[in-house]
Amino acid sequence: MGSGTILPSALRSAAAYAVTVGDKTLLLDMGPGLLRRMAEAGIEINDVDMVFLSHFHPDHIGDFVPFVFASKYQIGRARERDLTILAGVGFGELYNGLVEVYGEWIIPETYRIHIEEMGEDRRDFGDFSVSTVKTNHNPESIAVRIDAGGRSLVYTGDTDRSESLVEISGGADLLIIDTAFPDDMKVPGHLTPGEAGEIAAKAKVKRVMPTHFYPPMEDIDLKAAIGRVFQGEVIRPGDLMVIDI
Repeated sequence: MGSGTILPSALRSAAAYAVTVGDKTLLLDMGPGLLRRMAEAGIEINDVDMVFLSHFHPDHIGDFVPFVFASKYQIGRARERDLTILAGVGFGELYNGLVEVYGEWIIPETYRIHIEEMGEDRRDFGDFSVSTVKTNHNPESIAVRIDAGGRSLVYTGDTDRSESLVEISGGADLLIIDTAFPDDMKVPGHLTPGEAGEIAAKAKVKRVMPTHFYPPMEDIDLKAAIGRVFQGEVIRPGDLMVIDI
């Protein structure tokens, strides 16, 4: 849904990804532009069962309030399916603060919001499981692994180098990894292509999709930059891209 950042881009919305597991739909982060991308992808608000939030920066949760607001006031079929939010420690307090600002506009009437704060955790949801580890970005930052039917996906959110990323990514079929700036523009709290490649190689993942591109990343040869240390497939991200795992 979004492979970019908070900076305006004609190519990329801010961080957001949709994962379909059986008859369940999960959103990984809710950056600004998500609702528009959902409409373009044919994903309805009522289709979403669960949301994972990697951390609380606006470029990752900016469409949370619009999503909940739209869920309440959409025309036609009202949302009745409960919504589970998996997020780092402190999101419950953040949501209460948003309710103080927006009031009843974001308080559901026809469904309930279940907030589960996570750190080093694992949850089983029947057809799939969700595991999280803490990462090196914000105090609440977490990465997520989804396992279902013998397949696995890992999404790092924003992060710098972290051994926890290698551990949670072990043998994953697809690693969606923060690769915000080129190797010669290292910014603390984010990874470069070389660093992302090292993590992917150590974890022995099958495929890597770098993401969270700032403008300088548009001119980078990702396969060359990541391929120096990682021998698997490298996927260049694009909004509305669909990947079968």
